[in-house]
Amino acid sequence: MVVALATAGCLPWEDLSSGYDAGLGAGATASSSGSATGGSDGGPGGDAGRGGAGGSGDLCPATGRGPTMVPAVYQLTRFCIDRTEVTDDQYGAFVLDTRDDTTGQPLECEWNETYQTANPGGRSDFPAVGMDQCDAKAFCAWAGKHLCGPVERGDVDWALTQWQRSQWTFACTEAGAHDHAYGDVPVQGRCNFSGELMGVGTNPDCEGGFPGLLDMLGNVWEWVDRCDPPGDAGAGEEQCSFAGGGYQQSHRTTGCDVLGTGERSYIHPDLGFRCCAPVP
Repeated sequence: MVVALATAGCLPWEDLSSGYDAGLGAGATASSSGSATGGSDGGPGGDAGRGGAGGSGDLCPATGRGPTMVPAVYQLTRFCIDRTEVTDDQYGAFVLDTRDDTTGQPLECEWNETYQTANPGGRSDFPAVGMDQCDAKAFCAWAGKHLCGPVERGDVDWALTQWQRSQWTFACTEAGAHDHAYGDVPVQGRCNFSGELMGVGTNPDCEGGFPGLLDMLGNVWEWVDRCDPPGDAGAGEEQCSFAGGGYQQSHRTTGCDVLGTGERSYIHPDLGFRCCAPVP
């Protein structure tokens, strides 16, 4: 398994090799260069944002499955995104309801024969982890949503690369306004980079880019629906993206534009997900 790092756009980032390898286990590698700019521990968290969301969570569907959703709305782009990562309890309800029946998956996931994970018990409000990308997509479909995927920014310029243009990154950056979910510079203690997994929403100051959106940075990496074309890759071996960094990364070097990649079948106890949905 090889895991690579993609960063570009608003800020260059310092070398993530040691922290990234620690967070994603043996066999993972990372590469980046440059130096972080702006801010220091305890520094300012950036401006208050542009208020791009407007309205409230009432814009979003209430499917009764998975986390509640918040709107990510700016100019012509409108969608909803889960307020937090999907939890162990919520994912467990999906496994029980489907009875682990994996039929009906999209073609790229036909190899996936189980939704079960090896997660330890007793962590009901912690992020669900240990799912491959197909498991995440299946949960989101069951919940009446979809795994957060590409978004086209036709209304305003976007400094990020095509690979990084996703609903997830749009929401994290407040439509490109900030480099971090909560503002322009990294601030120690805002999000969970403590070295230990925490329950969802444990860090209420880790909010943004849109109001009510929590834990976009830190705690666990999150799958997004962005993969290389299959090419010659075997079943489950296409390279797919995850975003946001995990609890073992550094708050200084993990912003909204930091993406990791792994095979579609990759699982790790530092990797979870959340879902998106259209505004009805």
